[in-house]
Amino acid sequence: MLVQGVDLSVRINIRCDIHRQKYICRKHIHHFAELVLVLDGKLDVTVNGKKESATKNQFILLFPFQKHEYTSDDVSYFLICTFPISYLPDFAAKAYGKCGSKAVFDASDLAVKLFERKVIDEENTTVYGINACLQAMLDDFTEQVELIESDMNTSTMDKLTCYLYTNYKEALSLNHVAHALGYSPNYLSHCIFKTFGMNYRSLLGSIRADHASDMLKKTNMSMMEIALESGYPNIRSFQRHFKALTGVSPSEYKSKIKKSSSAPTQVSAYPKRIQKDIFI
Repeated sequence: MLVQGVDLSVRINIRCDIHRQKYICRKHIHHFAELVLVLDGKLDVTVNGKKESATKNQFILLFPFQKHEYTSDDVSYFLICTFPISYLPDFAAKAYGKCGSKAVFDASDLAVKLFERKVIDEENTTVYGINACLQAMLDDFTEQVELIESDMNTSTMDKLTCYLYTNYKEALSLNHVAHALGYSPNYLSHCIFKTFGMNYRSLLGSIRADHASDMLKKTNMSMMEIALESGYPNIRSFQRHFKALTGVSPSEYKSKIKKSSSAPTQVSAYPKRIQKDIFI
């Protein structure tokens, strides 16, 4: 589902992940679109309770704020590209308030070759290169996937997500947010559960954990600094909520990131592990 009102014009993040054993990325949501291209192996994705499987040369496209999780039981190699939906304005306008009838679809030979050439093989991926890749993906998407109305109360969730992503560092009770947005707490709580399948506290915690995980990947800030920057009152609260959402503690998460970046990368015909940020 596409949400307006949140400033998404920050960066495009690209990475290639290689997993040689069971891989689990627990249920979560985020405010950007997420595109996965499976280059080898198999990756299962569950979106709003519906499980699908993607194999070599298939895409997974997740819309902003779709609750999802990934699992893989064997060796897998996949490219993940997260981007602000505002980067594709025509598609964003067409798909506003909607979502795909399915998450997994086939990648054309052209799309695969573009991602290989412009993202995997090219050291300095440009905005123009990633744009060509995303346009090729959208061409495949529109040929194979139907846009359907989402269950999301678009207007209410627009206001809520905009408010939470702007103010997540603050102490935000449901009553406080409901009052700020002009809704009753009961109504807002009902809309959150209907849209995301979680309560208000879990939604706010997911947003904070998403921000914290980004800082764990990209900064050398202390755990206390990350906790405070992510809206947690103390490090104990941060550790408890982060582990509940991700399955690992913040320190374990950071350790896994370091091990992943230094591990050997030879898998099938794809030897590279990459991490790129493209600012737009």
